[in-house]
Amino acid sequence: MENRFYNYNSKNKPLTIEEETEYQITNERLKDAIVINSSLGTKMIMSNYKKDLEQITKFSTLVRHNVGNYIGRGEIVKTYYDTEDMFFHSVGINICETIEKGEKEKEIIVRYDSNVERISYLKFLPDTYLLKVKTKDKMSKYFDFIESAILQLITNGLQTNVMNLLKTLKPLVIVKKKRQHYQYNLPNKLIMNFNFDRCIYSSPKTKDKYKVDILETLAENKPDEFSEVYNNFIKDLILENPNLVKTKHSDLFIGLDYLLDIRN
Repeated sequence: MENRFYNYNSKNKPLTIEEETEYQITNERLKDAIVINSSLGTKMIMSNYKKDLEQITKFSTLVRHNVGNYIGRGEIVKTYYDTEDMFFHSVGINICETIEKGEKEKEIIVRYDSNVERISYLKFLPDTYLLKVKTKDKMSKYFDFIESAILQLITNGLQTNVMNLLKTLKPLVIVKKKRQHYQYNLPNKLIMNFNFDRCIYSSPKTKDKYKVDILETLAENKPDEFSEVYNNFIKDLILENPNLVKTKHSDLFIGLDYLLDIRN
């Protein structure tokens, strides 16, 4: 992973020796991570899971004539963590653990996921760091990775001891998904993943649950080249299937809305 040692909050001035040393330590902790830039994705609530799935995969004029594959079924559990006062959410950081049934590895994901858009000269930076680890490993084993990822995503720092905050992490929202996964090669070179998910959102904090069926569409294409094509496709998909209703792009935001009534 290539890095340039500049202080982005000081008009791109070179870092001091102390800052560069800390930066290099941070990057050593992230050497096994997968760096992910912004992606093209949309979540839509389905009114009738079976009918909507059949309509889109068998009868949709946008999908049915294109090369596609049924990838299979899966069961996924996503757990979002935060402090008691939701400090990380307040600064736009999501900390998530994703486990898929039958897999020997799970994913720890640290993501900048805020409705406050980054200032222009930071937009090129990654917004997600993903680390694959053994399923049985505890989150605490990877606090160094999580801390380093946060310090990369929040380039001016948090003005607080991140490690001390991580030691107080608790499950905030848990999402259980039963998924059917399809992939299609669409016109204009779009490669689209369709995840039809039966979701149960729950919060250990409130003990409440929220059930909803969601279609998640994800493009494998680069956003800077395909955003217009993708957005036009989603617009046409909703026009063809008016029962689909766009919802928040993040499972965490959906859970916060319906379980903790925290609007974003």
